[in-house]
Amino acid sequence: MGALDKPFRTAASAIIKAVVTNQSTLTRTLLQYDASSGEAYSEAITQQVRVAPPSVFSLGDIAASGDSGSPLQAGDFQGIIAAKDLSTISVPDAETDELTRPDGTVYQIIHVEPVESGDEVAIYILTCRK
Repeated sequence: MGALDKPFRTAASAIIKAVVTNQSTLTRTLLQYDASSGEAYSEAITQQVRVAPPSVFSLGDIAASGDSGSPLQAGDFQGIIAAKDLSTISVPDAETDELTRPDGTVYQIIHVEPVESGDEVAIYILTCRK
């Protein structure tokens, strides 16, 4: 870890906590297999996160496609989460994760962009779609 990694990670977390009071829920659904019964089942793990600031795209916005391969649509949004605040789900995943906003709206994460501070990720920029 470089000299600036820890201060930047801490500052990013503090700024987001100061700006955002409502927490969202990051959910990852994992497919599990029970060898004794031969049955497959899904299990969800969750992590409370503060997402700031939600930036909603309009039809006129031009941006890169998400990991899903589809272009951005009206109503998609980008939000920032602090990497330091993640524990249960250490790295957001565009393949498996959903984000539930405080109002109950569920979004699929379609793109995750890590922003590094030296050797460590300081924040993740999430692009999400209803």
